[in-house]
Amino acid sequence: GIALSVAAAFPADLDRPADTIAMLRALDWLSGREVAVINFSLSGPRNDIVGEALTGLDEAGVTLVAAVGNGETGTAVRFPATHPAVLGVTAVGPDGAVLAVAAQGPAVDLAAPGIAVPTLGAGGQPIRATGTSFAAPFATAAAALLALEGRAPAEIRQRLAAASRDAGAPGRDDVYGHGTLVAPGCADAAFSRRP
Repeated sequence: GIALSVAAAFPADLDRPADTIAMLRALDWLSGREVAVINFSLSGPRNDIVGEALTGLDEAGVTLVAAVGNGETGTAVRFPATHPAVLGVTAVGPDGAVLAVAAQGPAVDLAAPGIAVPTLGAGGQPIRATGTSFAAPFATAAAALLALEGRAPAEIRQRLAAASRDAGAPGRDDVYGHGTLVAPGCADAAFSRRP
């Protein structure tokens, strides 16, 4: 069967950002559970120590997926999505338009649903959330399907990029990356957040 593991990469005080020690502990714990794919629904400044850990995980066969980050229009993609072994994911709405505050740049690999995504809020109340952090899990799920077939991280990244539906400027661009994520095994159907 498939197991889902959740690692806390933030300190107990959620007003503080994740730090190097918390990130390394989370990655070590996930590595010990022999996960095949890790999702980072977070972004921040470059961290060379965490970057070395990400390189090691990639070499060990773990596929890494991260939100590109949100900010003001024109914000550059943030770490860990900027790491070469990480699949950087931006957010799009049902109309295919990219989230206006999504980070942009050469580290954007794919676009996935990330605007008004149904989820649970505090207390388990249904809400709709927006951001690249809500788009990254769609790509993580697609990567997991390919990992179940025994595919290596580089091949997973390549296959998801090759199967994506072109969006924005023709070919790869800094807004949509290679295009909108398409579910593995579905040649002409992009992931949908509709029930």
